[in-house]
Amino acid sequence: MMQVLFSRKLKLEAALTFWKRHPEDLVSYLFRVHDLCVVADCVGIVTKSFIESDELLSLGACVDLLPLIHALLKSRYENNVSTMRDWLQKMMDQVRKLLVIPGPTGKGAKVSP
Repeated sequence: MMQVLFSRKLKLEAALTFWKRHPEDLVSYLFRVHDLCVVADCVGIVTKSFIESDELLSLGACVDLLPLIHALLKSRYENNVSTMRDWLQKMMDQVRKLLVIPGPTGKGAKVSP
């Protein structure tokens, strides 16, 4: 049991490092780890952070998270389902914010060379 908890602690510390560097790095890390417990912990914290700071995660990162969210929604744990429901609601709020940004479609998503 101690090994499992120690491993999870290390994964969460690494996730925090990626989150502080850049949120999209955290998404990549979650795919590499593919540990649903770590994903559930991270998505809950990321959602809370976005609610409090009204920060935007890129739409691409949200789409990249969907397979992991789907896997968590299929889990039998009610806490995971409620966490993922909150995340999906926040993602939809972000999409609504992006829809009201004036200018040509996709202008905000273009990367300058």
